[in-house]
Amino acid sequence: MDIAMKNITRKIQIVTALIIPLLLAACIGVRIENNVANPERYFTQAYRQIENIHKLFPHREGRCHSLHVLVYEKDEKKLIQVSTPYWMVKTCLELGMRAAEENDDFDWREKYDIDWQVLTDLEKIGRGLLVDINDEASRVLIWLE
Repeated sequence: MDIAMKNITRKIQIVTALIIPLLLAACIGVRIENNVANPERYFTQAYRQIENIHKLFPHREGRCHSLHVLVYEKDEKKLIQVSTPYWMVKTCLELGMRAAEENDDFDWREKYDIDWQVLTDLEKIGRGLLVDINDEASRVLIWLE
């Protein structure tokens, strides 16, 4: 009976290990479009969405539900859209912070200019625009909803 129970437990672990990545992958929306000559309509739509968020939550109050990223690589004419639940972002940030704390011989802040504490406080910033960059190489919008 003990061997049968171990086999069942092992099978459950294997199935769980296979299913969890599939479920997580289903939570992340990634869309990549090539040969986009004019990304303006995508950014206009994103700005409208951000504007609506700011109208509904003028003080950026409320719980964040998702993180959105819109990137346009001008040289490659590539548009990348990513949407993911905020709980997943928060979990990844917490894991990153824990890894940074546990890895004494590697200075994350110096090597990558990452302050994990600031990143884990994203939710305190609240809903709305986080990053808006438009330079010669790319255009980037990041917002919380």
